[in-house]
Amino acid sequence: MPIVIWVALPLSVLGLCLLSGMLYSIWRAQWRLADSLDRRLENRPLAVQVQVTGLPRDLVNGWAFEARIIPGALAQRVPERVLLRWYAGARSGPFTPPQRPAAGLPDLRPGQIWQMTVKLKRNHALRNFHGFDYDAFLFAAGVRASGTVIGSGRLLSDEVCRAWGPCIERARFTLRRALNQVLQDKRYGPVIIALVMGDQNGIRSEDWKIFNLTGITHLVSISGSHITMLAALGSLGVFRLWRRLRLQGKPLAERRPAQIVAASAGLLVAASYSVMAGWGVPAQRTFMMLAIFWLSVIWRARIKSTTLLALAALCILLLDPWAVLSIGFCLSFVAIASLMLWGYRSKQHVSATPGLVGRGLQRLWDIAKMQLFMSVALAPLLIGLFQQYAFVSPLVNAFAIPVIGGLVTPLALLLAVFCASGLWPSAAAWLADSVHWLLEIVLAGARVLAGIEWATLDFPAVPGHWIGLGMAGLFVFVLPRGIRGRTLGLLLLIPVLFFRPARPLTGDWFMTVLDVGQGAAVLVSTRQHHLLFDTGLRSSVDSDSGNQVIVPYLRAAGIHALDELIISHSDLDHVGGAGSVLQQVNVQHAYASFALNHYLEREQDLLQRNFLVKNRQATFDFCRRDVSFEYDGVQFRFSYPFEIKGMPVKADNDHSCVLRIQGRHHSALLTGDIGAAVEARLLRASSPIPASDVIMAPHHGSAGSSSLTLVQAMQPMFVFAQAGYLNRYGHPASDVARRWRDTAQLYLDTIAAGAIQMRSSAAGLWINCARVSGQRYWDGF
Repeated sequence: MPIVIWVALPLSVLGLCLLSGMLYSIWRAQWRLADSLDRRLENRPLAVQVQVTGLPRDLVNGWAFEARIIPGALAQRVPERVLLRWYAGARSGPFTPPQRPAAGLPDLRPGQIWQMTVKLKRNHALRNFHGFDYDAFLFAAGVRASGTVIGSGRLLSDEVCRAWGPCIERARFTLRRALNQVLQDKRYGPVIIALVMGDQNGIRSEDWKIFNLTGITHLVSISGSHITMLAALGSLGVFRLWRRLRLQGKPLAERRPAQIVAASAGLLVAASYSVMAGWGVPAQRTFMMLAIFWLSVIWRARIKSTTLLALAALCILLLDPWAVLSIGFCLSFVAIASLMLWGYRSKQHVSATPGLVGRGLQRLWDIAKMQLFMSVALAPLLIGLFQQYAFVSPLVNAFAIPVIGGLVTPLALLLAVFCASGLWPSAAAWLADSVHWLLEIVLAGARVLAGIEWATLDFPAVPGHWIGLGMAGLFVFVLPRGIRGRTLGLLLLIPVLFFRPARPLTGDWFMTVLDVGQGAAVLVSTRQHHLLFDTGLRSSVDSDSGNQVIVPYLRAAGIHALDELIISHSDLDHVGGAGSVLQQVNVQHAYASFALNHYLEREQDLLQRNFLVKNRQATFDFCRRDVSFEYDGVQFRFSYPFEIKGMPVKADNDHSCVLRIQGRHHSALLTGDIGAAVEARLLRASSPIPASDVIMAPHHGSAGSSSLTLVQAMQPMFVFAQAGYLNRYGHPASDVARRWRDTAQLYLDTIAAGAIQMRSSAAGLWINCARVSGQRYWDGF
């Protein structure tokens, strides 16, 4: 009987904990789902009062900021936290360089309360099979809608000190403005600001690329090492000072133990810095661990490192259950666990090296080994999360960690003190120059190493169970010496390193309709070749579908080269990402209905940057009717345009390339933006366009295309339309969608389905949708 009790009691406690956690998660999830926007209010002018709660971010000719909607006269449901954009007049074009908001906009500050008219939309970001999940990011942050400010607003009041949130954000705002005054003309000024307060909005996209290629992203953001270092310095300073001070002739150490006071001071420093840095997941994790350590000092209790890590994770999830949606959550805890494992191994191999020089060299060697160990330990996880691995990471971190962690960050924080206090402006200017010089040297070295051909290797997206198996294999491998068979753990890394996605058989084809919003991009793959039809849109100087969607998807799909790039016509929602694709992907050949090379030269001038095609031997041709080619038993033939005169720099909708694909079992038709008149020409031609199994709805499903004659002539199995959520054109038109639904076996658009995958084989036409296969409980709420 006692044995039964000893077994049943722990199981009962475990079951109770699991049930409590489940009920708590359901309650928090339901509470957040209830905070949503009534569909009847979407895209309608709403007069509301809002309080600015986050740091305003510069847009091209406008502001972006988080705000809290103050409950008012609206009877319908409106979320509390929203993301707003406020533009000065008409929006600038996608080639307008970034600049501070125009004079027509007010100086927004956290804590201000405004009366304004806004148009709100539910969160509905792009949904692809790989890449950044912006919907999950917004849901985890508690931002349940986004919108645009219409016209001018009216400032009602400034309630900065009535709540902790606005008060802290105002302090961060003031600090950022003070830092900008001494760093605004410096190349890496935004990086220094990110090190001080976690605001990464000003960092250039090319800088992020270098950070990712060299594996030093953790150094240019607020990480646990920064917070721990500051807490240790604060604790050490207070410890030494407390032991020397006396009060009324009695040492302070006799009134309160120096260890407890020092630990409390370190925790206070960590809390202050974590809050000023934005309270991200790494900051939360570090603060929780330090708080638990502080409690152990107060209670004089010894806590194991694994228990400390588990308690920190529990505290974070109690405060924020959606922290698990953050990539930083997983990386933070795996990195700390790896460091703990390294510390355990180091204790088993203690060697005493005589002499000061010998001890210094030994210390450097130990640091190098630790960095190499960390790089290898995180490899499966990094490959799984980012489909990349930086082989130069150990080398770059070897000199970047001491300089950035030991010099740049402390000096940057000292600079922040000078700027915030306004004391000694000349010293602040000299310190800004010194910090920037140090950072410039480190990043110059990182840039050189990032240019090495083998610096970074791309990997296809590996299934999660293989990632878990690879991490388990590494854990087995680093077990203490003497355990037999531990080297066999490396065999578990083979699926991670050599995984290859499925490819079609000869005569079959795969197609992926990418979700690029109000644009078009379709990837077609045969057994050994790949073709990209259109490249999505360009939304700004630094943002286009090529960078955001297409290149990440190609990397995740294990595609390193494109045999054919086809741009249907010169509208920005079809050619917008072409430059980024050609710069980052090895494109062998390109077709277009206009002079693509001339367009790219013009784009280079508008963007004011050098354009370098990755494959210098790439050739460019015009798409013309009856031009054809074959890959792996699949025929590709252009059905339109009939002729191209001269060397057109532009091509309108009715000059779009129309491509027909004929495999062994199914056919497909990619139509660009042709209208009803071109559709009629194709059907009246001497050799009419044949019926196809899969059809891209012309012109995103607009009312001026997809005529009844075309629909009846095609009789397709599947039709898809690519369009953006609540786009201003009303695509796809309801009549067109109904027409296709009545004729085809299945009709989908990327608004409702996200990205769409198709596989043509002898077994039939297989279709998969990103929003269905990756559905989350908050979709639709």
